[in-house]
Amino acid sequence: HPTGELIAAFVDMIMRGKRKDTKIGETAISAAIVEVNELLNLLNDRDLFQESHRTLLARRLLGESSFSNESEREFIGKLKESRGPSYTNKFEGMLTDLASPDDVSREFAARGKSDFDLEVKTLCHGHWPPPFQTTSVTLPPLLRSATDDFVALYRSKQSSRKVDFALAEGTMTVRGFFS
Repeated sequence: HPTGELIAAFVDMIMRGKRKDTKIGETAISAAIVEVNELLNLLNDRDLFQESHRTLLARRLLGESSFSNESEREFIGKLKESRGPSYTNKFEGMLTDLASPDDVSREFAARGKSDFDLEVKTLCHGHWPPPFQTTSVTLPPLLRSATDDFVALYRSKQSSRKVDFALAEGTMTVRGFFS
């Protein structure tokens, strides 16, 4: 593996709050952020690190497996100081997308029309890595109906925007009741 990918994988492990088989705290994460940023100053393939980190950051954010968004912001802030805003604008955009749910998603959640909870996260296409943008999946009728309802509501509020679902990146909890 190229060095940039290995450093991105290390950052991913740290940002999940894990180091080897032990959990680490906020102080250890902050110290690791400083060390990694110093290491990146010596790295030649920073673009490879950037793309690898972007993919892993997306997985952490969408899977809600990050230790804390504050740690993510701290790391991105250090990168921004040393690399400039153009290096980190997609990272910052991803955090912003998830930090401020739009009015349509809130209104849809408040309606509660379906027999199940459906949380939709509205993301800006340009911030997220390509595999997270669209995937063709055949949905069960109940879920198809709920996504169609969301699309109709979204288009009534934001008619100029295109709506795609990154279903492969979603999660679902299924509960069974047995007698």
